[in-house]
Amino acid sequence: MAIKVDVFQNRFGDITGRPVRQDIRTRILDHLLEFEGPGAEDTFYFQGGMGAEEFLDSLSPRQRRDIENGYTITILVDPWELGHWYGWDTHTLFE
Repeated sequence: MAIKVDVFQNRFGDITGRPVRQDIRTRILDHLLEFEGPGAEDTFYFQGGMGAEEFLDSLSPRQRRDIENGYTITILVDPWELGHWYGWDTHTLFE
């Protein structure tokens, strides 16, 4: 089962995103609160540079064009991969 994720690139080239479904965001946030404390967020982040470039390379040409032109795109992501984007063993939520 793939998870729908909304992704946006800001003007600095940083990538942020989060799952579309609220129940998945809540599950991830509850898990992250245990490790990060009250500052935890339900979004993942790739800082401009190598991490963001690797992410952009994984998109189709149309998705890449749209996100680079300032649009928020919705993509399907494997749950295990999404969990690794968050870190803190979040991928174990989807096993």
